[in-house]
Amino acid sequence: MSIGQKMVAVMAACRYMPQDGYNSYQKYKYTTAAGMFAKINEALTAQNLYTQVELTLLEMREATTSKGNAEKHAVVSAKITITDAETGEQVTFTGLGSGQDGGDKAVMKASTAALKYGYIGGLCLAMSDDPESDTNATYQPPQQKNRNW
Repeated sequence: MSIGQKMVAVMAACRYMPQDGYNSYQKYKYTTAAGMFAKINEALTAQNLYTQVELTLLEMREATTSKGNAEKHAVVSAKITITDAETGEQVTFTGLGSGQDGGDKAVMKASTAALKYGYIGGLCLAMSDDPESDTNATYQPPQQKNRNW
């Protein structure tokens, strides 16, 4: 199979990412990075594909919270390259993420967001939480038909 055919199988296996985490402080459900990456890794390795990631810090600045606290704000770009271990064919896509923290985790938060959004766009993943929504409505995926790849 070509890398394109393998990527179609990965996209079908990962088509929907459920909300498997809960932020008790801000009271919302979200898709965890661990849950997302485990599902993607399983689908990629089943197709003999592997991932390489290159993270680039685009911006780091001081930010002030609404309570007047000083924090760091980071913006990171993630270049994600998926390689076919059999043929060497590659597919590359990118994601951007930002993160803010009063300690030392602004870059890690931004990196995680960049990876999540890179995979969301690159694999056309449906998410149950929509950052553009102004309601608490969540996406429910339709039943998928079994396919033989």
